Amino acid sequence: NNIICTCFTVEISQIVTLLRSKVNIDFKLFFYVHGLASVAMWPLLKWDIAKHMTTNDYFVVSCDNDVKALQLAFTNANIIKHPFFIEADKKFCVKKNESFVYIGRISEQKNITGLIILTALLKKNSYNFKLDIIGQYDELGSPNMGMPGRNYDKYLIKLCEKFDVADNIKFLGFFNRLQINDYLENTSGNLISLSLHSDENFGAVPYMILKHGGRTILSNWGCLLYTSDAAD
Repeated sequence: NNIICTCFTVEISQIVTLLRSKVNIDFKLFFYVHGLASVAMWPLLKWDIAKHMTTNDYFVVSCDNDVKALQLAFTNANIIKHPFFIEADKKFCVKKNESFVYIGRISEQKNITGLIILTALLKKNSYNFKLDIIGQYDELGSPNMGMPGRNYDKYLIKLCEKFDVADNIKFLGFFNRLQINDYLENTSGNLISLSLHSDENFGAVPYMILKHGGRTILSNWGCLLYTSDAAD
């Protein structure tokens, strides 16, 4: 009676299309959107799964901005907002100071350069801003703009030196979930992310931190889809 699609892949799209168009099975589809709302759900259109969906199907999203973006793509869609279910083993440390952390991919898409420039501006204005960056480098570049990765890790180190913030920013490398919990318990529960990634949505890390009393500064992902919200 029900089929749950926990994510989008080409193979999943082909299976759903086959069941609907060839086998003619009558089922209700629950499709987890993840970041696809930010890009107007184009993969569902490209691989034809959208044309085989009905008004009895449901899209599952994690936040209000996902709902707004999805309604621009499919005006009559049934939408369920279901935030992530996350339990942390330990209480996070919420420090009322200038200590912040970024947790995520170290990628051009995530605008780490913006974090470095922000740190430099704050330092210039005598704010003792400290930033730990947790995550693994990738070389994806910016695929939507056809730009390959170009030694982004080395570029960021040089940028820190150029703006004289090498003492303010620490690159701590990849942490697994347990290491992240330990870090947040003992160091800082203040998260900052200035991501410009087109597929961004409200991620698990900021939700986890907010749920346990931390604070976040986040970019308004998806702002190209609804400029009035971005202006506000």
